[in-house]
Amino acid sequence: MRKTGAILRGLTLCFGLTAFAGFTLAKEMTFTLVRHDYRPRFDLVQDIYADGEIVPGTTERLTKQTRFWGIIPGGVVYFNSPGGSVIEAMKLGDAIRKDGLFTSLGAQAPNEAPPHPGLCASACTLAYLGGEFRFIDEASMFGVHRFFLDGGDLGSDTAQMLSGLVVNYIVRMGADPKLFQLMTIEGKGSILSLPHNVLRDLRVVTDYAKNVIWSLENANDLIYLRAVQETTRGTNKLIFICDPDAELVVIAYFWTGFAAQLVAENSNKIWMVNGRFIDIEKADLPWPPAVRKGIIRLTYHATRCRFALS
Repeated sequence: MRKTGAILRGLTLCFGLTAFAGFTLAKEMTFTLVRHDYRPRFDLVQDIYADGEIVPGTTERLTKQTRFWGIIPGGVVYFNSPGGSVIEAMKLGDAIRKDGLFTSLGAQAPNEAPPHPGLCASACTLAYLGGEFRFIDEASMFGVHRFFLDGGDLGSDTAQMLSGLVVNYIVRMGADPKLFQLMTIEGKGSILSLPHNVLRDLRVVTDYAKNVIWSLENANDLIYLRAVQETTRGTNKLIFICDPDAELVVIAYFWTGFAAQLVAENSNKIWMVNGRFIDIEKADLPWPPAVRKGIIRLTYHATRCRFALS
C-alpha cells in the first residue's frame, strides 16, 4: 500500500510545450489576488491568478491563502499552468469546489488590465474542473494527454487504478467522462489542444449556467413540469402548469440579488426559446412581479404570449 501511495504521489502529467504566457515548467505554482469591491451597486471581484506547476502541497498553500484573504464563494481562479501532479490536481479541484470558487484560464496582466491568454494543460485540466462554473476566453489553450510516471513505467495495475480515480473525479465535477477518452490519445511529449466548442459539449466549460434539469413533480395532486438551472447568479426555476381553463401557466423564479426590485420594475419582459426572442405583453402577466430576498417571481399566461417550443 505504501508503494502504491508513493507511485501515485509521483505521477505527473507533462508535455513537450516549454513556455506559454511567460512561465517555465520548473516554476512551482504561485497565487496572486486582485480584489475590487463594487458592492452594493455591483459585484465583489476576487480574481486569483494561479501560475506554475502543481506539486504536492499546492492545495494546502491555496487554502491558506484564501483563508488569509477572506475569499468568499464566487471568486475566480485563473489557471496558467503546464500541469504537474495528477493526485494533487484533483485535491486542488476538490478544494476549489468546496469553497464555491469558479475557474478560468489566464495570466495576470500589468496595471490590472484584462488577463493575458492562459494555458491549462495536462494535470491542470483536472484542477480546472473543480470550478463550480468554468470559463475560457477564445485565445487560451486547454490541452490533454496520457498521464505517466515521471522517470519510470507506470505499470498496468497502477494505470488502471488511477484511470478509475480520474474518471470518477471527472463525473463528480459534472463533466462528461468522454473527456477521459480524449486524455488517452496523445502520449508523453505531445499535447492535444481541445477546441472550445468540444469543451462546452463535454460540459468542461459551463460558462454562466449549467445544464437545465427537467422533472415531473406532484404537489397536492397537481402534476407540473419543473426546470431548474444553476447559474452564477443563483438557482433559477420554471414551473409549467395547465390550469382548469387549459391555459399554460408558467411561474418563473430567478435570483438577481441587490438589483431584484429594479429588474422586477423593468417594463421589458422577453422569453428566449430555442434562440428566439418572444415579447411578453402586460396582459399576459395576471399578477405583478413579487420580490423576496433577491428572488423575483413572475407568473405568465404562456399560451397567450405565443410560447413557442419548436
